[in-house]
Parts: sequence; structure tokens; C-alpha cells
Amino acid sequence: MNKTTLSAFCEYFYASHYIPVALFENDKLITRCCSDNKLPDFHSLALQYANERPENPCLYASPYGRYGIIRNNNRTLIIGPVLSVTHSQSVVNEFIHAHASYSNESAISEFLSAIPIYSYNRFLNLIALLHLQINNEAIDIISHFNLTENSGQIKIFEEQTEYSYQSKEQQITHGTYFFEKQLLDLVKMGNTEKLKQFLAKSLKEQQLNEGILADDPLRQAKNLLIGLVTQVSKNGAIAGGMDIEEAYRLTDTYIQECERCQSVESVKTLQYNLLIDFTERVCEAKMPSGITDDVYEAIQFIKLHTNAPIGVNDVVNSVCVSKNWLNKKFQEQMNTTIGKYITFCKIEESKSLLAHSDKTLSEISNYFYFSSQSYFQNLFKKQYGITPQKYRKKHAKNMR
Repeated sequence: MNKTTLSAFCEYFYASHYIPVALFENDKLITRCCSDNKLPDFHSLALQYANERPENPCLYASPYGRYGIIRNNNRTLIIGPVLSVTHSQSVVNEFIHAHASYSNESAISEFLSAIPIYSYNRFLNLIALLHLQINNEAIDIISHFNLTENSGQIKIFEEQTEYSYQSKEQQITHGTYFFEKQLLDLVKMGNTEKLKQFLAKSLKEQQLNEGILADDPLRQAKNLLIGLVTQVSKNGAIAGGMDIEEAYRLTDTYIQECERCQSVESVKTLQYNLLIDFTERVCEAKMPSGITDDVYEAIQFIKLHTNAPIGVNDVVNSVCVSKNWLNKKFQEQMNTTIGKYITFCKIEESKSLLAHSDKTLSEISNYFYFSSQSYFQNLFKKQYGITPQKYRKKHAKNMR
């Protein structure tokens, strides 16, 4: 886009979203759209941050709100600030502290009140959309914004080990019940790859109503994480076979690390990583001791492709060993054949769709590539001693 088009873009963007936006060219302000033009240049700190960062787009978290930054050649588009909860007096104070030349509290409060509330995930998607429109480039939100960054994991593992040695001896949010149930099911199954897919898809598609648990964004994020890790530990990991004391100690460790976080972004990264961590530990707990790498890879391939028409040959090809070798090792270590394990995983995962969706038995059968609905029903009853219809009815009754 040229400068004129970008300037018009800013005006249309503000008129449709009511999020402040500014356009700079060679660090010179070209256009600014907001509800109060008398306010000081509150985009300059974000611009300074952008000039020090190589990535495009990027996210700047100030003490009073988040900014999205998209560069296009020598021009920089900055949107924000936005908040994920209604602003408090402490947010107003932070704004004044950052812009000492302006101290009109009522004007600042009115300005912040005019900005719509955006959750962290929703704001990341908005930044990605603007970057796509301006630079014609699609990004992967999770990897681009480092939600999977795990440099802090080593510290978590060290603290967990030390804590276990010394003691050896504890969100979920409103309107997210079915989302939580699906998430906890994936943790309980120890299905790490599908959990990653679920989180990536939810980031793009789910509009979750986070309850208001605090009067400032950082405390809000911390409270949500504490609720989440408690649920994940008890109803996901322990239910999935993780050692109870290990789960409780790991929960304590994550809560302690959460309290040390100094930004919403660091809490969100910790939140993503704890989900993966617990799920991987459940997976390990489910694995027989002494399992070899080739059998482990085969299991992961099967769990990731339950909704595909895979057979024994597909599993063998994914591991790149001989069919006879893998069949023999799988039988020895898993006490079942590869074919039976494929069926087991499909039936196991079907419970989640029966419990948490309104899909028909025919749709579920087709989803897992069973030859017929009746065949699916017979397999389910053989594996769990109850028909899919009765399982769904029983589970639906328990949820009311």
C-alpha cells in the first residue's frame, strides 16, 4: 500500500473498530485516529520498541495496554492500546506515568473507556489479519508470537526436581465449559499433537468469554492460569494416569512461576507450555516402561491420524522400519497388534465427540472411517460394555 492508501486504511479501521491507530513514515507521524486528539503521542513508545525488534508484525505490551505493530517498507502502522478487561485506576495511573506531560485523569479514563475490550488471542488474530492485508503475508500466530517459547521450561524442570526431592511427601472461565471439556480430554488422553492442533484452531476460531477475575490485566491473566492449571492437574492429568503427588507438585511449581511473571504475554506463554507439559507427562505415564523409540513413534502417528483411513502399512511407513520388525516389537511392548491399537484409539477418541458434540452416530462413524455405523456401535460396546447412545445419554445427564 502507498502512503495515501494506508492513511485511508487507518481512518476506515478506526471507524469500524474504535481502536486507536497511528501511521508513521520514517518515524514521522502521518496520521493518528483516536477518540481524543488532545492526548499526547501515546504511540511513540510502541514505535521505539518496534525499531528495536526485527520481527514483523510484533506486539508491544505497555503497563497500561497492548499495541500491535505492522511495518510496511519505511512506514509503521501501530494499533492500540487495547485492554482485555475494563480499565482500572491503576491503568490510568500507568498511562500518566508513561506520559508525564499529561495528567488529566478524567480525559484518560474516558479515552480508555471508548476502546473495545479485546482478549489476548483475539488481538493477536487482528494483528495477523492487518499484516495479511497490508503485506500480503500470512503468519502462524503461535510460532510467530512465541507462544511455544520454552526457554523457561528448563527452570521449571529444575524447580520441579528440587521441590520433589525436598517434599516427597495443589479459568477456568465463564462460558467455556465445552471448550474446557475438550481440552481436558486431550490432556487426559496424553495426546500432545492433537492438543497443539486444538489450541491452534481455538486461537483462530473460538471466542471465549473470560470471566473478570481481577481489576488489572496482569492479575487477570495470573488468576486464569491458576484456575486452568488446577483443572488440568486434577481433571486432566491425574484422571489420565499421572502420579497424584507429581501432579500436585508440578501445579505448585507452575503457580509459583506464574506469580513471578511481569507481563501478560509471559503468563500466556507459560499457560501454553504447562498444557503441553502436563499432556506429555500423561503420555509418558501411559506408556509401558522400556518402550522403544520406533514403537513410540508408531503410537504417536496413530493418535495423530485417528480421523484418517490408516492401516498397518501406513504406520510402518511412518516409522521407516520393516513391517515384521514393527509388528513384533509392537505386540511385545503394547500387548496388542497395530491394527487393534488403531481401532482402540479411534473408539477412545469417539467418546469425546459423543460427550461434547451433537454429531450423529453416522457422522462420528464417518469421521473415524469406520465401514458402517453399526460396525462402530458394535466395536464401542465391545470395548466399553455400553452402546454409544447410552454412553452419550449417561454423560449428558451428568453434565446437567
